[in-house]
Amino acid sequence: AATASPTALVQHIYQRACAQDLDGACAAMADLTPESVGLARPGPSRPRRGAGPPRISYMHVYADAALSIGIFVLPAGASIPLHDHPGMSVLSQLLYGSLHV
Repeated sequence: AATASPTALVQHIYQRACAQDLDGACAAMADLTPESVGLARPGPSRPRRGAGPPRISYMHVYADAALSIGIFVLPAGASIPLHDHPGMSVLSQLLYGSLHV
């Protein structure tokens, strides 16, 4: 069950993905903004305090037996190890900032 009502755009992406229309889901994802998923744009960067890698957070949007939608928030300098998702299709969209793959 969803934890919050998805926006119309997120609902449309969900419907396309459930219909296995991944091209349609990807096309709709191009219109996502941080605001459309309840994510505030960050302000100016502040120097990090403490040692260790930057903290990565995860924001749950929706999940059911067939589909999971979530947002990873990666601060500047953060990284996720290369990995795969066997038997799954993964669609990604950068909402703000830049990414090196």
